[in-house]
Amino acid sequence: MNRLICLILLTLLLCGCSVPQNAEPTTLPAATTQPAADPTEPAGMYVPDSELEAQTGGAVRCYLPDVSGVYGIRTAGEDLLIFSGDEKTLLTRCTGEKLYTIAQAQLDCRIEPEDTSFQISENGITYYSPETNELIFLDNDLKEVRRLALPGELIGKPVLSADRSLVYYCTAEAVRVLDISSGLDKLLKDISYPEQSVEAVLMDGQVLRCDLTDHRGGVMSVFMSTQTGELVHELVDPLELTTRDAFFYVRCPEGILEQILFGQQDQPLQALYPLDPFAESWILDRTHSVVTSSVSGDTLRLDSYDLDSGLRSASVELKSGLILLNVDSRKDSGQVYFLAEDPAGDARVIVLWDRSASPTEDAAVYTGPRYTADTPDEAGLVRCAATAERISQTYGVDILIGGEAVARQPWDYILEQEYQISVIEAQLTVLEEALSHFPAGFFEKIHGTTKLCIVRSITGNAQSGSVAAAQGIQFWPDEDAHVVLAAGEGLEQTFYHEMFHVIDSYVLSVCRTYYYWHNLNPEGCEYFEDYTSYLTTDVSQYLQDEERAFIDAYSLCYPREDRARIMEYACMEGNAHYFQSDIMQSKLKTLCEGIRKAFGLEKAQESFLWEQYLREPLTNK
Repeated sequence: MNRLICLILLTLLLCGCSVPQNAEPTTLPAATTQPAADPTEPAGMYVPDSELEAQTGGAVRCYLPDVSGVYGIRTAGEDLLIFSGDEKTLLTRCTGEKLYTIAQAQLDCRIEPEDTSFQISENGITYYSPETNELIFLDNDLKEVRRLALPGELIGKPVLSADRSLVYYCTAEAVRVLDISSGLDKLLKDISYPEQSVEAVLMDGQVLRCDLTDHRGGVMSVFMSTQTGELVHELVDPLELTTRDAFFYVRCPEGILEQILFGQQDQPLQALYPLDPFAESWILDRTHSVVTSSVSGDTLRLDSYDLDSGLRSASVELKSGLILLNVDSRKDSGQVYFLAEDPAGDARVIVLWDRSASPTEDAAVYTGPRYTADTPDEAGLVRCAATAERISQTYGVDILIGGEAVARQPWDYILEQEYQISVIEAQLTVLEEALSHFPAGFFEKIHGTTKLCIVRSITGNAQSGSVAAAQGIQFWPDEDAHVVLAAGEGLEQTFYHEMFHVIDSYVLSVCRTYYYWHNLNPEGCEYFEDYTSYLTTDVSQYLQDEERAFIDAYSLCYPREDRARIMEYACMEGNAHYFQSDIMQSKLKTLCEGIRKAFGLEKAQESFLWEQYLREPLTNK
């Protein structure tokens, strides 16, 4: 079933659920002024005058935890909880602007910050210990005040309601609910799968999610009423779904992207389209916002999106190699805490970003309706088509996108249309850069028109015996060569490989440079002449850098794959070690000479991208 329908079913009147009338609005709080630091406050974990604080004018502050093995953080009111340890968790509660420790507790098990049994309230903290099969209650000073033994037939982990009054759990044959105050334990629903577990309480406590695994290993999520146990929906592909007050938030795969969808009952489904579509993202449901991080060189950029307005409300750039691990925010504040890895210092640090101190003037709206293959962004596709036409005219190719890219399919593969505008735009940029490395008029010399098709996926047709999935293919349905490229991080390298198959065919048709290619291989070495033998044959003796004869085992499939592999690796940065040996130098030189001769470039004084690893440039001739 279409994911859009699934989400609507989940959010519109799930089993009669209604929006709480007293739900608090979840708008981004206005900028606030930080209170003056208390001179008597302990030193805490704060690192004064850090480089990041100086870079950002105080918008970002750094803290160095005084405990080892930190792996997670959670906010608790105005305080911060730090999770550390290995097999067992040391829980540390910190407060104040400097984050000084006010309480610690050594738990008898390891608890993850996102654990569904870990609940924080005004009265304290509750967590589940699988070591003792008990719910353990702590007060705000992290002192243990109560233990509640859970039924012995419990499997997996329980889920605790937000108000810490109900415990939902699975047995081998049912889903049950335990009322903590009364001790009443009742059946919610009879259900029996080889593996089953409760995962979350949603929709203001009205819906329970359970994940089930069948005998074949298939996983699905079922949603049931917490009042009656009635099933309200099933999802074959489990999604990351959270709810807060009247809002829901879903993280779901959309091709090579991970899209964030959100909304509330009685309103249309919305999607976030961030400035960098490939950025890592965190949903901050307490403030109805999303924070993303993007890395470019040595710069880490943080962006915050207000889901009410759709605006990119805050942004900050850090000259830092920090790797963000865990994020949380305070409900009534613009402050966001990050747990980060500092590779340079081999340590973990806590970073506090005050979003109100780094607002943007960006007036663009980054939210909008969710687009699908059936309902694509038509205006965006028109814009992308214009870009594709410009690039095509410049380089003498024909770039096809959207429906045109999948209009003609080879008999042995199935092409899926890419409709995400941000993906198409990003791939067009990559493709334009790759095409720019070829000399003017290069592609016009090839027989017919080279058609470059950008698609979402390329899957094999089982009846044909083709591979299950491919990043690129090429085929000739007529006189025009079709090069099909699956969108993704490796599109550039795939382009060089698949495009060379077209170039190779042209070179072989107009000159004899590659006719004696076999003679370049070590004595006695033969190609497999198939696409499967390389998977089970040890050819490691040919892959040692000093005596290398092939890029990898796949290169031995056919001579044409050997040459295509050399082309793709020769065009990418950081591959000099593949071309150290005399054999690889001879192969690379022969490949480059064939291109020059076939395309009339023998006298060209320009050194082309694929010639960058030659010891002796062909321009010296």
